[in-house]
Amino acid sequence: MANGEDKKVKKILMVEDESALKEWFEVTFKSIGRQIVWASSIDEAKKFLSDPHEEWELVVSDFNFQDSENGLDVWAMAKKQHPRTPFLLISGVPDQLFQDLLDSGVQCPPFLLKPFTAHEFRLILRDLLALRSEKQAA
Repeated sequence: MANGEDKKVKKILMVEDESALKEWFEVTFKSIGRQIVWASSIDEAKKFLSDPHEEWELVVSDFNFQDSENGLDVWAMAKKQHPRTPFLLISGVPDQLFQDLLDSGVQCPPFLLKPFTAHEFRLILRDLLALRSEKQAA
């Protein structure tokens, strides 16, 4: 990969319909030198993900949305359009619901349950961004 390409990919797609969290995520991403692009709906996320000129360093999505789709639908599209891009699912749903989901055999991306601290969030971001670097090198 050319150096110019590596430097241009610093955008993270954040799919979250809870606008009260926007400032917190922007500050957190800025603290690690990343630009956040905010999608407040699944439809908006699909537009960003389907743009062949966009490259994402990471996609982070909430699980629950107002419409019939959820964060797993965003993950499916992200895997299809950007297979090398790491994905993080975040949610405030109880632990048991996620455990039931995993027990049912549904494939699921890495996830982080709300509420979480900025430190916890930065740790998982560090791991996912390192994973992206490994995939790029492969």
